[in-house]
Amino acid sequence: MRAWVIQKRGFVGDLNACLGVAYKFDTNPRIIFNDQIEKYASVLEFIDLDQGQQRPELLIASYQFSTEHMIAISRTIGEKPFLINLRDPGSLHSHFDLIANPRHAPRLSLPNVMETIGLSNTITPEKINSSIINLPKLDTRMKAAVLMGGDSIQLTNEKGGGKFKTKAARSIGAQINEISKAHDIGLYLTNSHRTREKTWEAFLQELSSVSKYTYDYSSSKFNPYLGMISLADLIIVTADSMSMCSEACSSGKPVYFAGLNRVKNQFLRSDHERLAVDLMIEGYARPLEYFDPEWQPKKQPLNVAEKIANRAKEILVEQRAVPVKQTRYLQP
Repeated sequence: MRAWVIQKRGFVGDLNACLGVAYKFDTNPRIIFNDQIEKYASVLEFIDLDQGQQRPELLIASYQFSTEHMIAISRTIGEKPFLINLRDPGSLHSHFDLIANPRHAPRLSLPNVMETIGLSNTITPEKINSSIINLPKLDTRMKAAVLMGGDSIQLTNEKGGGKFKTKAARSIGAQINEISKAHDIGLYLTNSHRTREKTWEAFLQELSSVSKYTYDYSSSKFNPYLGMISLADLIIVTADSMSMCSEACSSGKPVYFAGLNRVKNQFLRSDHERLAVDLMIEGYARPLEYFDPEWQPKKQPLNVAEKIANRAKEILVEQRAVPVKQTRYLQP
């Protein structure tokens, strides 16, 4: 099933969420960024100048950024593709065949909405196990991948957010340092595109005497993210990154969330906290304060992408059982 992913450029987590679902239908989905479409006077012109590409049977996006482009493409190409949005599209909800809205987000009570716990992503245990990346070996009893987020956008309908300050970074770093030394754990450390340089430096200072390998996202080197997770016995992730929290819980490995106290860590938004709590209640993760080297997560790893894809396939079967004119676009 030919899939196109329509996404705003620069939103890495949202792009990976879309690809997680797209790969369930198409091994080589096409990625189109909004600015590629916006170069043309209309979507019709973009499609006309794009004769070399197969037309999509499936369009996937996340949030409202690409809603109008998706619907315009759908109307332009003739036979309407199946439309999936992985978050609230903001408007024109009835034009989507499926909206996958995570439980930590504001609720949508519509017939074409499914609720998910966590976010879609491309991580699976099989992908992790097949990831062969040469990284320095750490001569410790256990290894942990430590994934650090950064500044969060402040939203009007959510509490918290803002800068990931150095004080919070030092506090989390000191906590990880203590656990690492107490249990002989080597660390594979990585940050993200949201991590400020001063925050990263303050965090690393607290871990100066620990056995570790460090990767800086801002460098031009190949990102060993998958290799770090593959080599790790457990994963520690700051709770401000909803994408990395969901990816960690999809690995099948023990996961610990750091920085969960929103009073101390004001960079953490209330929706970040809700997602972390959802994943912990379901048995995928624990707070770092309750670290236990013997703890194991629930047997089945998180796999939001597969659940969304399975629901989409169910709807496709239902649609094929009734006339096309009755299956979508029933409302203006």
